[in-house]
Amino acid sequence: MHEASTITIRQATEADLYPLLSLVHDAMTVYARQSGITRPLESLCEDKADMLYHIRTDYVLVAERNGQMAGTVRLVRHGVSTAYFSRFAVLPHLRQTGVGRKLYEAAEAWLQSNGYVYVVLHTALTNEPLVSFYQARGFHLIHCAYDRGYPRGTFAKDIRPYQHQSAAGLDSRTSQHWTDSAGADDTETSQRRKDSGADNTGTSQRRTKI
Repeated sequence: MHEASTITIRQATEADLYPLLSLVHDAMTVYARQSGITRPLESLCEDKADMLYHIRTDYVLVAERNGQMAGTVRLVRHGVSTAYFSRFAVLPHLRQTGVGRKLYEAAEAWLQSNGYVYVVLHTALTNEPLVSFYQARGFHLIHCAYDRGYPRGTFAKDIRPYQHQSAAGLDSRTSQHWTDSAGADDTETSQRRKDSGADNTGTSQRRTKI
């Protein structure tokens, strides 16, 4: 049983670079094992240049529990009104303490206040606790692919207040973007880094997307 704690959420800064790399590595290692994934995950191949790029370019949230980093999530814009919810990670020993719930609530509130309509994410369908977590928050499975060696589900949610929570409103172009089994999340990230002049030499070659 965990003692009473204070959980705070804030935007990541460049000073969080190394703690974030460590946190994501630890959490995603456990995620892969629990999901039965044997291939190297893209999230486990990110280096400091990758993480720094996302801190500067995307909206990265950090959860602190009693003043110590405990979780994170990365929100990436895709198109005008869709956000990609990724690198959702909580330190393994701090799961079931409210960190993940607080992180998700803060992320959705920020997206709503900034005009987003849809949130899309990927997760392994073999990870039943995580699938249940997303479904309990209104996400609907819109596609499943097996090309990466495991059943990888694409989930979507309409986050407009007072709307019926479903992915039915995704337009055909957005839906196709996310149901493409090849995935576009990491491909577009690499292109954005290239366009910005970030050094990503060799990074794409060692990534296996999640």
